Amino acid sequence: MKISFKTIITRLQNQVEQVRRQEKGVTLIYLALVLMVLIGFAGIAIDGSNVYMQRRRMQTAADAAALTGIRSLAVARDNDQVIADLTSIAQANGAGSEPENIQTTRLNDNTMISVQTSATFPTYFAKLFYFDDFTVGATAKAEFTPVKKMKDLFPLALPCDCVALGQDVTFENQYNDTALASCLQTPYLYVKPGESFNIRDYVHYADSPEAVDWTKVTFTYAIQPQPANWHLSDFNSGTSVTVAASDAAAGTGNAGAGRYRIIVRRTSQTITDDTIIIRVQNTTSVTSNHKCPAPVPSTNPCKFTWLDWDGPSTTSDELFENIADFTRSGPWEIGDWVNAGPPWVTNLQCKDQLDQLLEQPVHIPLYNETVTDGSHNSTTTYPSYQICGFAEFVLKDYNFNTNPKTLTGEFVPAVVKSVESDAAAPDYGMRSIHLLNADAATSTQ
Repeated sequence: MKISFKTIITRLQNQVEQVRRQEKGVTLIYLALVLMVLIGFAGIAIDGSNVYMQRRRMQTAADAAALTGIRSLAVARDNDQVIADLTSIAQANGAGSEPENIQTTRLNDNTMISVQTSATFPTYFAKLFYFDDFTVGATAKAEFTPVKKMKDLFPLALPCDCVALGQDVTFENQYNDTALASCLQTPYLYVKPGESFNIRDYVHYADSPEAVDWTKVTFTYAIQPQPANWHLSDFNSGTSVTVAASDAAAGTGNAGAGRYRIIVRRTSQTITDDTIIIRVQNTTSVTSNHKCPAPVPSTNPCKFTWLDWDGPSTTSDELFENIADFTRSGPWEIGDWVNAGPPWVTNLQCKDQLDQLLEQPVHIPLYNETVTDGSHNSTTTYPSYQICGFAEFVLKDYNFNTNPKTLTGEFVPAVVKSVESDAAAPDYGMRSIHLLNADAATSTQ
């Protein structure tokens, strides 16, 4: 059978068209498969990014909750308040509201806390693969440590042994270098010939009811001559002396006939604290009725002292500047020795400044040792105090018009930004807080 060329061409065209129709169907299948793969990748990218974002969100929630919890622990809040504080912060940062979404553990004698946070969130493209939601979680640890080194301090030192957190404590002033004074109403001590007296009976501290430390007192004659039968060595050794009639004779005495002027000063001072004129005469005697009252030893072991940041000796004006500007203190560390300031506040500006600080917390150094041998400063006039720790102190009252002078306040636990803290440092309630986890979203002290 003869087939025409035209017929052959037609049949070839039909076969080509049939193949084209078959390939179009395969392409649609391939395209559908590729689209499914692309959608999967898009789901992984979008939902994966969301998982990462939610994971970082949970880490932030855990960090914030751990810091809030350890801060509450550091300031001695009770357990319910600690949990309430950290739960509120965790939920505000995205943690779930169910109890299992926020788990806490206390460690290291309640100086450390671990917080685990979690949250469940819906997916996007992952729903196509039957993953309707994901749950992510994070863990954070935080601790508080006692302050070892601190700056911006109030120029007041209190004893470490007197720290009682949450309680009012009354302190008496430390008599660093209290001036001496005569108990006599006038400069004259009248003595009859034949009477005995001890000059120490007529000298006391001007601002302290405590017994005089006679090892730090010197008696000298203002001018010569001196009596023939009683001497400065008697006065300085505390020996009673007996006057003679010749001591009242004309031409005797260094301040007039029968009058002997005695200078009273502290051994460490060149200035005169007071003067006593012993007057020997036949008519009047006051050796018995003008003696100083018996000393009253303090029963309060808690003593306060003002401080001088830059070395002895400070004045009341400088103390006012240190009270008004805490930054003048510079940094101080446990073990350092700091010098005493003035024995008491006399500057009215200081008192005005103290009035403004009433009921306000201040940061102070604490001391546990005192020396007056000049080994830690350039003078033996004022002592030095060794710092044993730091505390936050709320000044509530003071009375500088009595002897002893008093100061009352409360030690309170506090979280501060210190120069340095150390878990091994003594803990008097002033603490710094730190995040411990390596992947913390924040790092706060």
